[in-house]
Amino acid sequence: MDNPPYHQSPGHPAKQTHRKQLFWQILLPILVAVVAVLAIGMLAILTAGNPNSKNTTWAMISTIFMVLPWLLFSLVPLALLFFFIRLLKNARASITPHLATAAGFSRYLQMRTDSITQAAAAPLIRTRATIAGLIHLLRMAFHKDIQ
Repeated sequence: MDNPPYHQSPGHPAKQTHRKQLFWQILLPILVAVVAVLAIGMLAILTAGNPNSKNTTWAMISTIFMVLPWLLFSLVPLALLFFFIRLLKNARASITPHLATAAGFSRYLQMRTDSITQAAAAPLIRTRATIAGLIHLLRMAFHKDIQ
C-alpha cells in the first residue's frame, strides 16, 4: 500500500528535525528542572539534620514572620472591643439623665394627647349616646322596631 502524500516516512528530514527539537526544547529542560528540584530537596534534607546549622535560626525567623500578621490582625479586633466597651460604659453614665428627661417628656406628651383625644371625641360620644337613648325610649313607648 502506498502512503498518502500527507504522511511522511520515519526517515524523512522534517521528522528527524522535529525529534531533535522535541528532545532539546521540551524533554531536556523538564529533566534538568526535575534533577535540580531533587538535588535541592536532598540538600535541604541532608543539612536539616544538623542542629547547629543556620536552618534553625531561619526556621525561627520564618515562624516569626508567619505569626506576625496574625498577631496584628487579632490585635485590631481586640482593641476595637476594648474601645467599644469603654464607650458603652461612658455612654451609659452620660445618657441616663437624658433618658430620664426623655421619659418625662414622653409621659407629658401622652397625657396631653389623651386630653386632646378626649376633648375631640366627647361631643361625638355625647351625640351618639343621646340618639341611642331616644331610640330606646321610643322602642319602649311604642314597642316597635325603630331604626
